[in-house]
Order: sequence, then C-alpha cells, then structure tokens
Amino acid sequence: MTSDQAYLNLLLWQTLSSNPNYLLWCSVLGLVFQCILLGILISQARRYLEVYSLTDPIPLVLVVVAGLSAVIAALAVTCIQVHRLISEFDDYPAVAAVDNANNLAIFGIAGALGGAGLVQGICKVWKISGTARFYVCAPLALGMLASWGMVLAALVHGASIPDITVANLDYVGIWMKKQAILYKGWAGLLAGTYLTTWCSRNFFLVRQWKQFGEQKGLSRMLLWMVAESMLPVSIVALVFLIHLCLYTPSLANIGRTIMQCLPALSLISILNPLTYRHRLQSIIDTQSNVGLKPSDAGGCGGSGLITNRLTGISSAFKSFSYKERPEDEEEISVRVTVDTYTFENVSSTPSTHDFSNGYKELSPVASPTPTLLPDSSSAVLAPIVPFDPREFVGQLPQGDSQSARTFVAPSFKSAVPSGKSIARTKSQKSSKKPKGGPILDPAGWPELLGRMEGMS
Repeated sequence: MTSDQAYLNLLLWQTLSSNPNYLLWCSVLGLVFQCILLGILISQARRYLEVYSLTDPIPLVLVVVAGLSAVIAALAVTCIQVHRLISEFDDYPAVAAVDNANNLAIFGIAGALGGAGLVQGICKVWKISGTARFYVCAPLALGMLASWGMVLAALVHGASIPDITVANLDYVGIWMKKQAILYKGWAGLLAGTYLTTWCSRNFFLVRQWKQFGEQKGLSRMLLWMVAESMLPVSIVALVFLIHLCLYTPSLANIGRTIMQCLPALSLISILNPLTYRHRLQSIIDTQSNVGLKPSDAGGCGGSGLITNRLTGISSAFKSFSYKERPEDEEEISVRVTVDTYTFENVSSTPSTHDFSNGYKELSPVASPTPTLLPDSSSAVLAPIVPFDPREFVGQLPQGDSQSARTFVAPSFKSAVPSGKSIARTKSQKSSKKPKGGPILDPAGWPELLGRMEGMS
C-alpha cells in the first residue's frame, strides 16, 4: 500500500468514525442475528404454507414466498460483505462503493417488507375500527406511503456516492450527512407508523372487549399477538433512529447491525398474524368442546349449535309407558319408543280385520298401540285422532261372544318401527304362556271392562 492509499484509508475511517476491526465485528454480529431470525422465519413460513397455502389468496401466499426469498437474499449479501471486508481488510476505499451498494440493497429490502407489514396492519385496523376507519386509517396510510417515498429517495441518493479520493473526501462527508437524513426520516416514519398502528389495534380490541364474553383469555392472546408482531420492528427502527441521531450517521458501525435485522423482523410482522390463526382456532375448538359451563354452551357458536342439534334429535322421539296391576295378573310394564315420523312412512301391511265379514275373522294381538287404519294400500293416511273405545264398542256385533283376548285384539295394529322390540319383565318371560298377552291400562274403557266382566 502506498502512502497516498494509506492516508486516504485513514481519512475515510475518520470520516466514518469507525475502524476495520469494529466494522468487521459489527458485520459478523449482524450475520448471526440474521441467521437466527431466518430460522424463525423458515419455521413460521413452513407452518403457514402447510396449513393455509391452498386456502389463502394467491397474492398473499406470493408475498410470503417473495418476502422469504428477499430475506435469504439479504443474508447472502451480508455474507458477501463479510467476505469482502476480510479479504480487503487494509484497503477499504477500494471496496467502499461496492459495500455501500450492498447496504442499499439490504436497506431497500427492509423498506419494502416494512411497508408491506404496515399495509397488513392498516388493513386489520380498517376491519375493526368501524365508522372511525377513515379518520384512523388515512393518517396511517399516508405514513406508510411517506416511508416508501423515503426509501426511494435514499436509494436514488445513495447510488450517487462520489468517488473515494483525497480530493473528494469533503463531498463524501456532505453526501453521508444527506444520506443519514434520509435514513433518519425513514426510520422515524417506520417506527412511528408501526407504533401508531399497534396502539390503534389495541384500542379497538379493548373497546370490543365485551364481545368476547367469558373468553377473556382469547382477547388477551389477540393483544399479545399484535404486540409480538408489531413491537419488534418499532423498537428496532426506533433504536436505529436514536443511534443515527446520537452518533456519526454512517453504516460503518453498529448501525449496520441494526439495519440488517429489519428485513427479517418486517417479514415476521407479516407472518406472525397469519400463523397465529392456527393457535387461536385450536383454543376456540378446545373451549367449545371441553370444559364449558352451561352458560358457555349457549354463548359459543360451535357448542350452541351442537346443543341445539342434540336437543332437536332427542325431541324427535317420544316414550310411552303403560302399566296395570290386576289382582290375578303379574305386574307387566311395556315401554315402546316410537319414531315421530313412523306414521308418515307406514307401508301396506297384511290385513288385521276382515271388514266384509263384520269382524268375524280376528287376528292375534300384534302391538299395544291402538289404531283404526284401513288395509287398502291406496288409502291416504289421515291425521291421527284420539282413540274412542266407546265408539268402537258400539260398532261391534251384538252377538259376539269372543273371549277377552280375541275381543281386545281387533283394536290393535303394529306401529312399532322395524328393529324395535318390546321389553318384558322376568316374571313374564318365565311364564310358559302369557295370559292375554300385553295388557294395557283399561282405566279409560269402562264399557269395555263391564262387558268383559259380564262375559266372564
């Protein structure tokens, strides 16, 4: 290295307020932070693409994939910077212009992803702010557009760096101060807009606190998710702004490390709400199906729907119980479960009455459910009416001398659905021949009882 090159190298490091070792360690530290954040991003992106890549809009999926690719590209640029600083350790003026171009590439990625995160946050505020959305979202949108304008201005101005010579060092100092102003403006707009968006989302979520009912844990998780997504970018951008204001405004110091973390943090602010949906849905499903109090069942949409369906299903069936305790008969209890819609689907059955012979040919008892349905298959089923035993007895022939069993038999016809059975007591099962079959409660049939006693 000649004396002129050594002198230029010394003056340049004095202008940047740094030295080769310090810049190298700051670049290595930024590389380590980027690797850690990239690991987090890959985990979140894999989870998102596995669950939502086929259901979310295609532009959103493309933004996630492009953002992840941009973060990987920023990491590659950092690796190239570290390698160049090591290989050109004693001759930084020779690589200063290329190193500045690499810084601008990382800055452009950070600005693009930071603006995309603001777009997502503003859209969330728009959805929950109600009638105040125009007054809240308009300033946020202007701040986002201004930050993108600062990024474009910094990229244009940064590309016009003067040649690094001893004669141009004064111009390099002026250029660096103007570039620092653009960096400060961008960092201030990014931090301020992110913080304002975070506060707005928290405000509207807290204002809708009552709509969560007893699910306070869910609302707290939403607040935590918003803070986890937006605060890291806000804090890092604010630290970057403070550093530029307090120290020499250049990217040859710890300011480079801070800026290198912003692309990954900006993409995390986009991916975190997208992947948090899976956790929130798991909590909702768990609280809807396990451990709910009766009051929760009606308030929660999923469990209330399940409860209503179960209620409707259980009300579609009715249970009937008939008992009697005659002195000479064992106690018999018959319980029949009948589908409510049985009478709408009764098919034609073999005739139980011979209407042409005036009830002379009688069939055995088939079921304890009274009915007077005709046997014709073409007959239209009329609405079910209460059975009147007095009217039925009046229609029978006067000279009928059938037994009590066959006398009761004509008034019954099977209405038990296919697959149903009639339960019997142990005493009934043990008897070889039931006395009269299933006997129903005859309390409402006084004339029938009188005639049966007279015949006996």
